[in-house]
Amino acid sequence: MKILADRLDHIVLTVSDIEATTRFYERALGFARESFRGPEGQPRHALRFGDLKINLQDRSTETPTKAKTPTFGAGDFCLLADVALDEVIAHLRAENIAIDTGPVARRGALGPIRSIYLRDPDGNLVEVAEYLSTKVRRPNVSVPIEVRYKQMFTQLRFASALSFKIFAGWGAVYAALAALFAWMQSSTMMSSFTWVVPLLGLGATILFWLGDVRNRPGISAAKSAGAAIEADAASEIPEAQRYFSRLNQGVRHGVTINAFAMVMLVLFGVAIVRLIS
Repeated sequence: MKILADRLDHIVLTVSDIEATTRFYERALGFARESFRGPEGQPRHALRFGDLKINLQDRSTETPTKAKTPTFGAGDFCLLADVALDEVIAHLRAENIAIDTGPVARRGALGPIRSIYLRDPDGNLVEVAEYLSTKVRRPNVSVPIEVRYKQMFTQLRFASALSFKIFAGWGAVYAALAALFAWMQSSTMMSSFTWVVPLLGLGATILFWLGDVRNRPGISAAKSAGAAIEADAASEIPEAQRYFSRLNQGVRHGVTINAFAMVMLVLFGVAIVRLIS
């Protein structure tokens, strides 16, 4: 009988927390989050990579078509690395994402492969592999420019939202520490321990600063990829409408935050010394 289907278009994972799953795949494999409307207008969520995607649903997702017994952690699938597998391993280690097994020898659909295995937040087994033979080539399926451009906006929106949450938390902690300092100053029993407040501020500054530093590559990658798409003549995006190209103008985000963090660390350090002495 003639084969009537030639490749996968998407798979569906049932997960306990769509947001946590999305963040994991963004960090681990660089997938782009996507939101869309289901057949009855209901909000749906997906992870896009290349011309494929993984649709995400939880127990509350309303859809007329669903597996008979959706189960957390039952997924087991293999992805082909878009770069050398060693580069994937180095990235996972840098992100502190555990490799469950590997590298190990396995056999893929087209021949021998070298694989690693990791688990997402629900325990789904994710295999990432590369073919050992250079003669094996992946299908050359191009992703439309408009899809790639949309992915960059989605990635930048997520990274920027996370950056905003970091700064909001940073400011909230400073406000709480200021209130704590004022209270301790007014208390005869606690006034001699006010040096603890700038010490906490110093620690909080380091933590929030590191959080921002870890989030910067996502922003930078989205900006660079978006600007490259805009510069591509095939995109036909007028120069006046090139959003990403304009983002790289002016003072860099990292420079501003680094300077702010350094100033605060110095101020907190001076405050600790003066309050203790």
